[in-house]
Amino acid sequence: MEKKSIISIKDTLLKFIVADYKTTLLDAALNSNISLPHGCKSGACGSCKAELIEGNVKTKSSEASTTEKTILLCQSYACSKKMIIAYPTNKLNIIQTQNKKEKSFIPKEFSLQVVGNKSVTPLVKELSFFVPPKLNLKFQPGAYMEIYDNNNTAKKYSIVNAPAKFNNLNKNIIKFLITKNERKGLSQFIHDIVKVGDILKLKGPYLSFQYNIKSNKPILAIAGGSGISPILSIVKSALFKNKNLNVMIFQSVRNRQEILEMNSLYNLKERYKNVSFKITLTREELNQNSQFLFGRVNTSLQKVFKDLSTHQLLIAGADAFVDASYEHAIKLNANENNIFFEKFSSN
Repeated sequence: MEKKSIISIKDTLLKFIVADYKTTLLDAALNSNISLPHGCKSGACGSCKAELIEGNVKTKSSEASTTEKTILLCQSYACSKKMIIAYPTNKLNIIQTQNKKEKSFIPKEFSLQVVGNKSVTPLVKELSFFVPPKLNLKFQPGAYMEIYDNNNTAKKYSIVNAPAKFNNLNKNIIKFLITKNERKGLSQFIHDIVKVGDILKLKGPYLSFQYNIKSNKPILAIAGGSGISPILSIVKSALFKNKNLNVMIFQSVRNRQEILEMNSLYNLKERYKNVSFKITLTREELNQNSQFLFGRVNTSLQKVFKDLSTHQLLIAGADAFVDASYEHAIKLNANENNIFFEKFSSN
């Protein structure tokens, strides 16, 4: 390929440069402070899918270049001096809106001290860092940071906090919910090795949760496990701007031991008159005396809603959970242009 490639996004003024053949199109966009839809960054979730209009790419799985019409930005390297990619109109509108704001949120590298790494469920730890005020960390609701281990391997984790009034960090503590997965990876490093006082490298903030909150439509926010992190960040921020928003948060976990941020959910319900929440347990037996729902989203959601045609939806969680929630929302007449989601990978 040429020394540099210029990538343009069709029907926008957005452009970014790929400086070398080792940088994916997605990473090049993020390094240029351009927020594009993405999720796991491993090619599994498909969130970074775009249409290749002009130019060709090489993928991580192939040595040969290709001119395939649909590409995954996280798996693609530029092979042309000039390239054009495109998105559907509904995605494009969100991309342009969010990137007007993105100029204030420049990704940086931070070396931060761990001030908390406590278990909040058998599989989830709340990892907290102190961020010195002089670093002036600013972030958008639903943003994430990349956290690195001692081998310089990184994984994205959504910020639990909602930004304060000027998009800065409130009380100088940034928090993440880290679910431990069975296979070796960064989550095991955090659960088994990281201690209070350790210094870890973080990079960000980035925004992969592409959404557009409208003040005249009720919000249904569906969270699977630690998907509650970006959900809470976005919902809290939206309510701060409009306290009259009608919001229901719907959390799905396997059992009551895995319920996350229940205190935060009650605090929101008490603070805002139009906020409610439901928790569904997927692996506990039905209990008539419980306030919980039972069963997966495809059965429990329809016990609360018969029609979602007037709602805007936020969905966050593992790939399969997001896909199932999306499909069921469509069956309940949700408008696909009003469904916004964030997929998590597992490692």
